[in-house]
Amino acid sequence: MNRIVYTLILLFLAVTVASAQTPETGRPRVLSSTLITDVLAKKEQNPEITPSELARFANERLKIVGLDHHVDPCDVGSVKTELGFPGAEYGEVFHVYRFADTTGASKEFLAREPGDAPCGCWLNLPLVKASTKFLEIVTDKGPIQIKTTDKLLLERVELMDNTLMRTIREWIVINGGEPAGISSDGKKVYMSTEIDELFIETAEDGSIAMVPRDQPDIITNYTDLKKFPKDPNNDYVGFRKFTKGKTTYTLKFSHVCT
Repeated sequence: MNRIVYTLILLFLAVTVASAQTPETGRPRVLSSTLITDVLAKKEQNPEITPSELARFANERLKIVGLDHHVDPCDVGSVKTELGFPGAEYGEVFHVYRFADTTGASKEFLAREPGDAPCGCWLNLPLVKASTKFLEIVTDKGPIQIKTTDKLLLERVELMDNTLMRTIREWIVINGGEPAGISSDGKKVYMSTEIDELFIETAEDGSIAMVPRDQPDIITNYTDLKKFPKDPNNDYVGFRKFTKGKTTYTLKFSHVCT
């Protein structure tokens, strides 16, 4: 066989194999965040660490590993791969997920295959920002942004007006459940964590941070409303009124489904 022809055949085969591998190996991979585990380990290693020092450590780690947000990808199409998910107990594999970014361009990444949940599916996405416009996800190839979509059924907390019918401000929050506090200016919402000393703070622009629970500008005094507008699409809706002096904020949220 002509050496040039033979070389071209080998080159063609190499390109074909590489192209066949690219759909799985070329995409960014999303792994579950280790943030909470890392912070708890830091606390155990340093029992005298202050909440401010712990929050500082947590936020440095958050930049690297993100914070897992529990999302429901049941309505999002995905493609199963043969790549095993690291540390998976039951042989889970990566799935390919496709979303649009804020410009409309297509973004793809690999993440764990959806798991079963009481109210649908579940998937943890490690985020460094979670806004109503976009999500910023940590991957092994750096952060990527995708346009926030209702298909993910992200958990939200809403600041309501006095009628409890109009939304003034809205935040994407981790895993849902009852809000633990709101900032005195009404622009940041706080959720509890497994770390007793810290809250998860979500700002108006979607920025996520860990902050000490005793931070002075956080309003934590609340009353759960017994009477409020029902939501025909949400059996788990709740309203919580936060007060400090003459300042009052009412937040709408979803209880965790059981």
